Amino acid sequence: MKIEEQVLSIEQMKHLQELGVDTSDASMCWVAGEDADEGEWNLIIPNNFLLPYNIPTYTIGDLIEKLPKSIDLGFGEYDLELSIKGEYVE
Repeated sequence: MKIEEQVLSIEQMKHLQELGVDTSDASMCWVAGEDADEGEWNLIIPNNFLLPYNIPTYTIGDLIEKLPKSIDLGFGEYDLELSIKGEYVE
């Protein structure tokens, strides 16, 4: 699976930003290539987000870390715990 398939797209990240999500904790970044107007973007692991023309992006791991570990339903002992199960698909 290519890395581009394991991160959110530019459009998805822009949508999260429009919704007010703080994306400063993203671990990767889309950086405009020489032909950004033609859709040329590259993924990098940045040392900072001060580069021009970049869009931070979340990996699947980033998104899993953002999920709550449990949800308190207000019923005392009946809290829900998050369990992620799946299989590797190539």
